[in-house]
Amino acid sequence: MTLPNLAGVATADLVEKIGGGNFSASYINWSRTLHLLRTHAPGWLPEVVPANDGGLLHAAPVGCYLLIRFRNGDQVTPAVPQAVMDSRNAAIPRDKITARDLTDTHRRGVCMAAAM
Repeated sequence: MTLPNLAGVATADLVEKIGGGNFSASYINWSRTLHLLRTHAPGWLPEVVPANDGGLLHAAPVGCYLLIRFRNGDQVTPAVPQAVMDSRNAAIPRDKITARDLTDTHRRGVCMAAAM
């Protein structure tokens, strides 16, 4: 399997900052990240690896996680876990996870898996 070399694709001019005071973070917007992937890694698309029960959520001792990888035809990258977390990066109990939590986790996880 030949993976695209994305070294140097994410440049400093793409980095944004959010927050201030006790909390601030530097990041590249998820939509910009996916645009870079489409441009520099054509054919590679993110996918969520189903859990054993057929759903998306994999159980953890506290909370859940998504397993995310990229696929290009029959080629797949190794899957990487992304925890379902709240705004303080604490695990959310399974029965408290919302649709918004899943979409946020998916976006973060796709960007993290692309970085891997």
